[in-house]
Amino acid sequence: MGYALFTARKLMLQNRLNQFNYRMMMLQQQRNQVVDQASNMEIMNSMRSTVNNIFAYDQTSKLYDNMLGSGNQTDIQGQMAKLQNDLQTNLLKNQLTAQSDAMKLKSVQAVENQIDMEMKKLETQVKETTAEMESVEKAEENAIKQSSPKYGG
Repeated sequence: MGYALFTARKLMLQNRLNQFNYRMMMLQQQRNQVVDQASNMEIMNSMRSTVNNIFAYDQTSKLYDNMLGSGNQTDIQGQMAKLQNDLQTNLLKNQLTAQSDAMKLKSVQAVENQIDMEMKKLETQVKETTAEMESVEKAEENAIKQSSPKYGG
């Protein structure tokens, strides 16, 4: 009858392993989503920076063309002041967005770290449960051997 207890324990441990593995699978999916989110944020920051650089180049180029085509100093100074103002406004918006994105990215990375820590705990529990299961299986085998009738002489 001792092997029945070992079998019951083995089934309980198998159920626990299944739960651990399911939780690890769910955490891996969450981690993948978080990593994708962080990657998308970094791509968007890079694109935003590129767009701002293109805007600055385009505006400067237009001003330069106007300077070549116009001899009106007052008009050129007004355009120059507007360009400077536009570029500073754009730079400020870009800096604020970058700061906001950096805080969001830190938050995303903190979630990723939490997931990693929980996965490590689960991996440890899986190893411990697997070791216990192997021990129970050996004990179960011994109990079955001991409970089987011995014939012969």
